[in-house]
Amino acid sequence: MGRGMRTLLLGCGGLLVAACLCVGVVSVATGQLLGGLLGVVNEVIQPPYGVGSRPLPAGPLTETMLPPQVGGFMRGALARAAAGGNQATYDRDGLRVDARAVYYTSATEAQEQVRRIYQALTSTRTVSFLEQGDPTTLRVVYNNGRARMVWSRGRYLFDVQAPAESGLDAFMTAFPY
Repeated sequence: MGRGMRTLLLGCGGLLVAACLCVGVVSVATGQLLGGLLGVVNEVIQPPYGVGSRPLPAGPLTETMLPPQVGGFMRGALARAAAGGNQATYDRDGLRVDARAVYYTSATEAQEQVRRIYQALTSTRTVSFLEQGDPTTLRVVYNNGRARMVWSRGRYLFDVQAPAESGLDAFMTAFPY
C-alpha cells in the first residue's frame, strides 16, 4: 500500500482487530470493546511534536545529541545506556525526564529499532505509530501513566520517557531535534 494507507492488525488473545488507515489519524478504540487490554492505537500521518521538520544534530557527539539544557530542563550526568548509545536524566523543578540518544550505522538500522520497540509494547493505554521512513515515530502512554516518545531521523534515534504525558509534552516541546 502507499504512504498514508495501510492495514493495522492487532492481536489480543484470540481476538484480531483490523483497521484500514487512509487519511489523517484513524483510531482503533479498544478500551471497553476488548476488555481494556490494548488501549487505544492511533496510526498517524504527521509525526508527533513536529519532529520530522526539526533540524538534525550537528554530529554524533553526545553533547550535541543530548544538550545540557532543554527549555527549563537541565541535564544530569551522561552515561552509557544498556540498550546502546548514551543516556541522561533531565530535571525541571523535580520533574525528571530520561533521554537516550544513539547514532546508528544506517538510517534503516535506526528505523528498525523504533519498530522493535513498537512490537515489544505491553500494558499501553494509547499508542501512536508512524512508519513512513524518515522519521519513524512511536508515542506511547502506558497504563501506569508513564509516557514515551521514540523516533529516528536519519541515523539518529532518540528515546524520551517521562512519568506522565504532561511531562513528556513539556520536554518534547523544547527538545531541539
